[in-house]
Parts: sequence; C-alpha cells; structure tokens
Amino acid sequence: MIYSFFFSFFSKLHSLLRLNARLHTGLHERVAAFASLLVSASLLTACGAPNVNGLQGRLTNSAGVPLTGAYSLTVKFFANANGTGAAVYTHTSSIDVADGLFSTGIGQYAMAVTNEMDPAIFAQPLYAQMIVNSEVLTPLVRVTGAPYALSLTPGAVVAGNFTGNTNFAVLSAINSNAGAGGSPVLVLGLPSGGAVDAPFLKACRNDSVTERSCTDPKFIVEADGGVRADGAYTNPAADFAELMLADGDAATYAPGDVLVVSDAQDRAVEKSVDAESTRVIGVYSTRPAFLGGSPMEGAAANHIPVAMAGIVPVKVSAENGAIQRGDLLVAAGAAGHATKAGSDPAPGSVLGRALGMLSSGTGVIEVVLVSH
Repeated sequence: MIYSFFFSFFSKLHSLLRLNARLHTGLHERVAAFASLLVSASLLTACGAPNVNGLQGRLTNSAGVPLTGAYSLTVKFFANANGTGAAVYTHTSSIDVADGLFSTGIGQYAMAVTNEMDPAIFAQPLYAQMIVNSEVLTPLVRVTGAPYALSLTPGAVVAGNFTGNTNFAVLSAINSNAGAGGSPVLVLGLPSGGAVDAPFLKACRNDSVTERSCTDPKFIVEADGGVRADGAYTNPAADFAELMLADGDAATYAPGDVLVVSDAQDRAVEKSVDAESTRVIGVYSTRPAFLGGSPMEGAAANHIPVAMAGIVPVKVSAENGAIQRGDLLVAAGAAGHATKAGSDPAPGSVLGRALGMLSSGTGVIEVVLVSH
C-alpha cells in the first residue's frame, strides 16, 4: 500500500515539521495526495527529564482516503538530506489511526534510558525520515526551529560552530529593564529543603559537542556560594580592597585618601592627619579589582573600600621633597595624603612605593601598596 502523510512535529527544543512526500517503491512511482489539516502538538512530559517530541498527523492511502487501524511508524533523524550514513536517532512505535488521525511521541521520558534521544543531537541540522509499515516516505524533510520555546527542558544542550561574530555569545540572557527596579537577568536555583551538594553552575571544557560528562571543570559556583576557578581572574583594576566602616561621615572621604586605623571604633578607618603615622592601613580605592566584606545585596551604610594591596591611585604631597619613581611613601602632614619617606622610616609607617612622580605641590600618582 502506498501511504500519504501529513503531520505536525513540535518540540520545545526544536521542531515544527511538515511533510509533503513522494514515495518511491520498486517499479512504481505515485504522487501522494494530501488533505489539508491543521494539527498541533506539545512536548510530552513525565516524572523524568522530558525529552519526548509530540507527533500528530493524518495518514491516508494514495487516493487520499483516511486510514483506520494499527500501523508501525519509524522516525529516523539524519545529519544530511540524503539519509546516508547512520541515523543519529531512530524510534519505532505502533500508532492507532482513526479516520486518518493519530497522536504519538518520539523518544522516551527519561534521558537515563540507554540509547534514547539525547537533546545533544539537536546541536546540528537534522532531517527526518518517516517509514510506515516498512515503506519509506521520501524525500527527507529538514527539521526546522520552532518559532519560540517557553523553556528549555532538563538536559538541553546549546552547542555548535557559531563563528559569525566574536562579540556574539552562543547564549545570551538580557533584560532591557535591568535597572534598580528591573528583574534579575539570570537566576540559578536549588530547592532550599533538598540536597545542597550539587553545584549551582559548572562550566567545563569538553572534547566534543556530544560529550555530556564534566571531566575537566573550569569554573564552579557551589550551592553554598563558594566559587572555584581553574584559571586567572582578570580585571582592568589592580588593587584588592576591603569594605570598612568610615569614622565620621563617609561622604567626607574621597578616592585616593590615605587611611589609618580608627582610634574611636572597631574595624573602622579614618583619614590620616599625622605625618609618618604607624597606624596607616591603606588607601580609599578608586576602582577595586576585588572587594571583600560587602553584603550579598544592597550597600553597607557608611562604609568605604580600603585598598590594602596592589596598585592604586594615591593623593600625594611633595612636602618632604620631590617624589621620584621607586621612592618609599609614608603618611604626610596634609590630611589624606602620602609623602616621600625619610632615610629611616619608622616600622609600620611605610604605605607603599611610588610608581609615578611629583615635583611639587600635591597631586595623584599610582602607588604599589606594601604589607604592614
């Protein structure tokens, strides 16, 4: 028997597929006649990771008469339009057809089932071949992208050879209203009452798009907030700062101010006012590359970023003479400034070493801070 086939094939991952086929069998060539039928399908779900494509359609004989009964339906996905080579996925099922109409699913409900459909196969162009009761319908039809998807299913894969523009990411999450009143751009979550040993995020280096294991992790965000990275953290800024309480009004402090340990409050700082102070602790950071001590959300009231290591812009004064590159610096008599150290600076008084020059007056130069 010669069959004609019209169907809708839709997956949240991928496809809306329609087939108008010509079937070649032996010495016969008959043009399949098709009835017009609008059908819809949704992704079937179950307790496991849902990776089933819903398939609905209409099956008729070559004269266009709708069929009724049980039929065998095989769906094969190929990576080429000719159907050559091995199919990347094959599924065979029995379908019950009533007045030409049928509904079935392609795939299994759980990815753990051996040799079942893995979402990774959709990281390439695919072509579908339909076989009804051992008769092959031709030609193969390209599996095209769905207009949009409500969500990605567990196990979904984003992969391929996108090289159109080096500034375009393979996957982007963008919120055009991401200001103070906007929603988060990306949220990763785990149930608070369940196991917490699974990571929030794991970025891996894999050998191919079909490799699903993570044997070479490069970046991990743990469920408890810890971060691990197999590589360097890079940032245009060059200092390491700690958020600390400012003694007095934080608005009276400014980036570049030399800071000392507060005499009045615990874990607080104040602007330096004594020359060669041995309480010097750091500098008000202009742009910290790393900032510790900050809350998870919101701002810490009356706190300022105190650079304690690295390279940072510093307010300087030439009150002890012109500053040359490489000079040791100590707190100046001018409030919040550093100046050239004497020949024998007191222990604990050295702020850092000058990376710039100042011939007279006051200014701002870069300084590499030293540990105290």
